[in-house]
Amino acid sequence: MSSHQSKNTPTSHLQKFYKTHDEVKDDYFDGMIVTGAPVEKFNFEQVGYIDELKKVTDWAQTHVFSRFYICWGAQFALNHYYNIEKYTLSEKLFGVFDYQNIKPEHPYIRGFDDIYQVPQSRHTKIDYDALNDIPDLEVLTSNKEYGPDIITSKNQRDLFIFGHLEYDRETLKAEYDRDAGSGMDTAVPFNYYPDDNPAENPKFQWRSHGHLLFNNWLNETYQNTLYDLTKLHEQK
Repeated sequence: MSSHQSKNTPTSHLQKFYKTHDEVKDDYFDGMIVTGAPVEKFNFEQVGYIDELKKVTDWAQTHVFSRFYICWGAQFALNHYYNIEKYTLSEKLFGVFDYQNIKPEHPYIRGFDDIYQVPQSRHTKIDYDALNDIPDLEVLTSNKEYGPDIITSKNQRDLFIFGHLEYDRETLKAEYDRDAGSGMDTAVPFNYYPDDNPAENPKFQWRSHGHLLFNNWLNETYQNTLYDLTKLHEQK
């Protein structure tokens, strides 16, 4: 985001490996991923680069065939396109949780077990009742207590996930160690360490489903992307 000054990545690195929207706005792409960000406690309009992000995601409707939104990125996109609000949880959803595969025939979750595990690390959730009222969206996986995790548009051009199947074994550990080390009263991640003991090596229980989801998305994007992406202007 050209409207955001990064605190954690040197400007020289960004200039070498990244491009701003203005530098690519005339190009077309098969796919785009919008990641999470540590801004979920803010209202969307309080995020300093929100206008630029809206501009990028609107541009992607006619310049990117398939869009994949993760965690806060998914909350933002669902709010931007469908006016679905997010709400603060009474306590952080933090750990590894069971989710049910409710659309096993869908190509994005091809090969998923009936029940699979997802790392979660968030303070907010979306309005699930509002989600159910939108016919253009389809819930693929869900937890009875914590709600949906993977959602897609009916045309499969937009994919949303609130959890973090992309996390490595020690990602939740790094978050826990950071918060505990700063004196925060943070709970041990649920169902993550053997016997809930942070001194033990974390269990890596979601790796295969992470590979499945991203490989399925890449395959569907490859199989269905238009040969001439300039024709994306003619459809959404």
